[in-house]
Amino acid sequence: MNQSDQTRASRLLRLREEGIKFRWNYLLRSKRLMGLAIIAVCILIYSIFNPSSEILIERSIWLVGGVFIGRILRDLVWLKDSVDAFPFLKKVLDWDKIETMAKK
Repeated sequence: MNQSDQTRASRLLRLREEGIKFRWNYLLRSKRLMGLAIIAVCILIYSIFNPSSEILIERSIWLVGGVFIGRILRDLVWLKDSVDAFPFLKKVLDWDKIETMAKK
């Protein structure tokens, strides 16, 4: 068993006691969101320094805003589904085995 298995087992035990709660910081801490922000900044910088027209800047802003909103909505649905599914997982998981893994 490696360290990540022990860490995951400890997290599951903590979640069993506390339950899964919705937290906004799950969305804000995401590394994928940071990657998306870097791509968005690059698109906006390109749009600003592109000598074509102002329409490109406006479209780029709408594109980046739509991608951010879509990504956050997708994560909100995923979090809601995780919260809804956790009572079932509590019933079917072998908690004795998880406690053993967390202690190793």
